[in-house]
Amino acid sequence: WDAPFTKDQISKLSIGISHFPEYGKDLSTLIENAMISLEIAQSAPTSKAVLSKDLADLDHYGQQQHKVLLLDSNKDIQTMLHYGFSLRSFNMKTMTSGIETLDFLRNRTDWGLPDLIILDRELNDMDGVDVLETIHSERLCSAPIVFLSAKCTEEQILRGLKAGAADYVTKPFSLDIFITKCQK
Repeated sequence: WDAPFTKDQISKLSIGISHFPEYGKDLSTLIENAMISLEIAQSAPTSKAVLSKDLADLDHYGQQQHKVLLLDSNKDIQTMLHYGFSLRSFNMKTMTSGIETLDFLRNRTDWGLPDLIILDRELNDMDGVDVLETIHSERLCSAPIVFLSAKCTEEQILRGLKAGAADYVTKPFSLDIFITKCQK
């Protein structure tokens, strides 16, 4: 494919990458090149690419954007999800630690509260289930929380669901299927 990539090509690239997590560093390079290509495509007057660079509350068609808070310590996953959701006109904020996320929700910034929280179980500073339980016990946010995690034993999944998660998706995952589930 020649640059600039189209929205459809980026989607296919993301889906392909999500099925082959063993490529590691190649993932960052591919996504970075795709993002650069999308920025070029968006700046072109004839481009049909839709990418919310400023993360405003309204998309390019004047519709209210849904806010998604992503908590994952893996930068590659963050990048892939941020651009996948942005292409579908979601307003996404990414964070890397449970403490940072809880502080953000407690302080109620100008960004407001999310409509959905995507949460990894394996964080650098705490288990994602502890973050979920704190959000619920302190009533920080009423948005549904979806786990996206490599922890995939039946016991781990059940612990997340019993703690109050709306869904539990295991890695590796299909980006398109995951975003479609989150849109419902």
